[in-house]
Amino acid sequence: MDSSGGLPLLVTGFVLVYMGISPMMVLGTDLVVGSAPPEKAGSAAAMSETGMEFGIALGIAGLGSVVTAVYRNETADSLPQDLPDDTAHAARDTLANADAAARDLPDSLGPELLEPAREAFTQGLNVAAGVAGAIVAVLAVGAMVLLREVRTGFDGDDGGVAATEGPPSKPDEAAVRAERE
Repeated sequence: MDSSGGLPLLVTGFVLVYMGISPMMVLGTDLVVGSAPPEKAGSAAAMSETGMEFGIALGIAGLGSVVTAVYRNETADSLPQDLPDDTAHAARDTLANADAAARDLPDSLGPELLEPAREAFTQGLNVAAGVAGAIVAVLAVGAMVLLREVRTGFDGDDGGVAATEGPPSKPDEAAVRAERE
């Protein structure tokens, strides 16, 4: 995607990402809380939420570092040569600094500063998206390999039928009360 005109594609991408992430987050939390004993459900929910927040923060920090590295590398040689040194240094630091610096420059030099800065930032986002996609692909393959032998809901007493073939039956409440007595 380029630095201008890519907004509809960006919004569409975010809608699709959040439509895919939301059910996974809800089901993941439900799995964690549902597998904990009732007296520990609050602690399990807190740990699940803390882990999720930590993962999000770590992802933002890591991918943000990728964006910053690409931005600084791309702007190192692409900014106009006739910029004052302090303006060029600020513009190489962040896109926000480049935008602020462009406002203080003459009309002809401002756009010359902003165009390569925007392109560099967009390039950084594209590289970060590629890195994130590669990480997800590696984790998906790892999950498939590591979890290929895992069967859920199989306790050996149901005649070899796994829970994936249908919902487990609830025990008869009268039989459970009689067994307790």
